[in-house]
Amino acid sequence: MTIDPQDPLAVAVVEAIRTGDLAGLGRLLDTHPGLATARIGSDGPDRTTRSLLHVATDWPGRVPGGPATVTLLVSAGAEVDTRFGGGSHDETPLDAASRSGADDLVAWLRSRGARPAAELPGADPPG
Repeated sequence: MTIDPQDPLAVAVVEAIRTGDLAGLGRLLDTHPGLATARIGSDGPDRTTRSLLHVATDWPGRVPGGPATVTLLVSAGAEVDTRFGGGSHDETPLDAASRSGADDLVAWLRSRGARPAAELPGADPPG
């Protein structure tokens, strides 16, 4: 499922993630089956989509309770190795957390077997 960033569901879930509202996030995940694996963005040409895990891992210092949020998303079905979709981005949530300096999330994701995009099948060979 791809959700337009302006859709009220996308706005609500991003707000819940960015404010650390675990109860609200849990209600949204329970109410909307498949939301944990949803992508926010557009599937059109030259557009990108990102997972909810990307939202949670790309905001260091801005997502209260980051590990608890990531735990809730993964428990609801989010895939730790999902990649950005479309455009020039190929990063996984682990790449986003690493780039953002979110060491607690990097450790949590690695403990669940998450890998950087460069280690996943179909990755471009280095330089």
